Amino acid sequence: MVFATVLCVGSFKNSDPVPEPVSHPPTVHEPRRIAVPLEVVAAAKIRMSVPTRERLAAIVELPGETAADPDRIAHIAAPMAGRIESVALRLGASVHKGDDGVTVRVPDLSKLRAAVAAKQAMRDVAQKNADRIAYLYQEHAASQREAQQAVAEVNALEAQSRSDGEVLHAIGASAGINVADSILTLRAPIAGIVIARNAIVGQPVTAEEIVATVADLSQVW
Repeated sequence: MVFATVLCVGSFKNSDPVPEPVSHPPTVHEPRRIAVPLEVVAAAKIRMSVPTRERLAAIVELPGETAADPDRIAHIAAPMAGRIESVALRLGASVHKGDDGVTVRVPDLSKLRAAVAAKQAMRDVAQKNADRIAYLYQEHAASQREAQQAVAEVNALEAQSRSDGEVLHAIGASAGINVADSILTLRAPIAGIVIARNAIVGQPVTAEEIVATVADLSQVW
């Protein structure tokens, strides 16, 4: 009798309260397709096409710059000091090899041309004298030594005249007829584009001063 009472009391103390049921909101099923009116499609400029499978090309953008080939760049410089008389070059213009670029008045140029002309005149006189002595030598009226000295004088004057002429040729000038001419024309050494110009009429220039730069841009780096 006592055991039954204890069992009933223990069973009553260990029993858990029954939870109340929880209410959930009703599940709403959203439509998987939406119908868009045609006027909305037209107003939004929506275009439809069939999807296709393609391989996308990889595009890599890298910063860089182009530069003219150093072997295709030429500078125009005055070989002697002077003053600019005219400028035919325009920045960005195309030029051909040998085109007139800048004319410079060089006072020392007329002196050099006069020296060349004087040496040539002296050489002509020495040649005539050598021919006369050679004739006298054949007629036994002059010695062999005199004939040899006359020829040596001709050769020396010829060498001096040739040397001065090469100097004129090196600076882009010629002996010319007018020895008093002091105008020196600087020409384009190569064909290309004028990429730099530092020449103004009336501007004094020194020897080896760069007045313009021409670059052949047919091939760049």
